[in-house]
Amino acid sequence: MKKYILQLCLVLSCMFLFNSCGYNKIVEMEETAKGQWGQIENAYQRRAELVPKLTSIASGLGISKGSIDQLKQAQASANMSLSTDDLTTENIQKFNEAQTQFGKKLSGFLKEISSQTDFNNQTLMDFQAQIEGAENRINFERKKYNDRAREYNSYINQVPQNFTSGMMGFDEMPYFEADKGAK
Repeated sequence: MKKYILQLCLVLSCMFLFNSCGYNKIVEMEETAKGQWGQIENAYQRRAELVPKLTSIASGLGISKGSIDQLKQAQASANMSLSTDDLTTENIQKFNEAQTQFGKKLSGFLKEISSQTDFNNQTLMDFQAQIEGAENRINFERKKYNDRAREYNSYINQVPQNFTSGMMGFDEMPYFEADKGAK
């Protein structure tokens, strides 16, 4: 009987210890930041879903098949998903580089279309507004992720949470950084 009482006291002590050292809050903040990563991927997916419509419009306007194929290739290269368990600075940089290259190719493709066609085409103008909206959403979601990661990183580095995070294996979350050359 003493053994069970001792075990019960140990369990209750652990529950109190983890609650007072911020364990639950660390888990909550980590999950919030990881959920925000999902929103980044959703925003990039929305942009990628616009490409088939764009290539269809471009084909109808007489844009070269080579240009269309280059855009599709850039999209295929950027079509990667990054698990929340794989969020490292290096992996985020690779993901960001692939997305940046695709964004540049998409921007160049839109410039090519506008230079070769009558840009007063309403469908094309509507499409460009959708692309701009997708890009704005990507920037918004990236900023929001960085905010959540900063809050989480700040919290796990404060006393007494730094003891809990260290013992329980919680690591800092990496940030999205500006593209090289961006100011």
